[in-house]
Formats: sequence, structure tokens, C-alpha cells
Amino acid sequence: HGNEHGAAMTYHQLGIIAQEQRDYAAAERWYKQSLAISEKHGNEHGAAMTYHQLGIIAEAQRDYAAAERWYKQSLAIKEKHGNEHGAAMTYLQLGNLSFLQQNVQDATVWYLKALLIFLRYQDNHHFTMAASNYVLAVQAADPATQTLLRQRWTEAGLDQIITLDQLEQLQNDNT
Repeated sequence: HGNEHGAAMTYHQLGIIAQEQRDYAAAERWYKQSLAISEKHGNEHGAAMTYHQLGIIAEAQRDYAAAERWYKQSLAIKEKHGNEHGAAMTYLQLGNLSFLQQNVQDATVWYLKALLIFLRYQDNHHFTMAASNYVLAVQAADPATQTLLRQRWTEAGLDQIITLDQLEQLQNDNT
């Protein structure tokens, strides 16, 4: 019927299914079919979602350079259109990517950006996820960097919500 927009959405969903099954080659093929249609029709929102998913696939395959490229393509569109919450989701992924590469300072910069937006949107689930990741990054840092990262948390005003010590205690209680 010529419904390319619907086809792009279906390809994207098939990519998600393949990704959940850890069939990354199939997921990438589905996502790229979705992306081709989205780009053809100037559907930047759809393209941003697919770029983000391609970043997750590349990250899962430990292709960190490709993951960063995909995430940043997604982020550029989200920021261009003022999609703050979508951008925060990508900031969180970029933080995770930096952490995987053992760059805790960069990771925490991304996490803080995400945290402040999740807080504004009252997204407790993603706030908790990003805060937990921030704690892990602090714990992985050397003592001098830990002090700096704790200071950044306080300067961002997050101590008024929950202190890092309280977060660490919650994580310890849950393990």
C-alpha cells in the first residue's frame, strides 16, 4: 500500500526483537532498513530513535567508536528538536559507554546531564538508574577523582535530593 512510514516503524520493531534475542546482525539489518526510509522521508525523530538503537548494538558488540558515532547522531537530532528527555536517554548511554572505556570523569559528566533532566521530568526510574551508575563511577575512581566527583554531585544540587553516601548505602542494602 506504499505506507513506508509504517514499514519503517515495523522494521524498527523487528530490530528491537532481534536485539532482545541478541541477534545483533539481524537487528542491525532491520534498523538500517528503518533508517533508510526515515532518512528518505526526512523523519528525523524516527532516525534519531534508530541511531540510538544502532549505538546500543555497537556498544553490545564492543565497537565503542561506532557506538559513540551512532549515539552522537541521535543526540544531535534530539537536541536540535528540543527533545530533552530523549537527549537524557542518550546522555545516559554515552555515560555508560565512557564507563565501559574506564573514563569515569567523562562518564560522570554525561550522567550528571542526564540526572538533571530526569529530575526535571520526574522520571524516577531513569534518575535512579543514572544515579546508581554515577555511584559506580565514583567507586571506580581513584581517591582524588572521587573527591572531585562528589563535589560535582553537590554543586549540581543533587545532595538536596539524595547524598552519594545514601545512594551507596541503598546499593549495599540491595546486594
